[in-house]
Amino acid sequence: MKNLVLLILILTLVSCNNEIYFEKAYYEKISGIKFPEKYRVIETYDNGEFVTTTSFKIDSAVLKRFSEKNRFDTVRDPFYLFFIGEKSLKKQKPDLKNKDELLYISGYSKTNTWLYIIDFKKEMLWAEIQYPDWGGTSPSE
Repeated sequence: MKNLVLLILILTLVSCNNEIYFEKAYYEKISGIKFPEKYRVIETYDNGEFVTTTSFKIDSAVLKRFSEKNRFDTVRDPFYLFFIGEKSLKKQKPDLKNKDELLYISGYSKTNTWLYIIDFKKEMLWAEIQYPDWGGTSPSE
């Protein structure tokens, strides 16, 4: 019995780390946008049905290069940004009303849509992938 308790304690300690996992390969495959090497995941949300959203803390210089490489654009109309993470994320959300502080890039394929938002002042990136609507129309229609 003593050995069993010790084994459970060791497995618990080994499996616990402070790193938050997100589906990096999936985000990159769907959007075609490669993440910078250095980032810290703040929070990730995946409802398993229609959306996965992740927020990142990224150094401002790295974030600047990332935005230039991927041709992020200024936000002209914040209502254009349909960001589901605004409702699902708990820790850090973009202030969509403060359009002067934000850059974005979005796109779609036959099955998915994606949206990435940057706030340089907060040194934050939000990435969101909307899953396919298997029972409805595609995003490209």
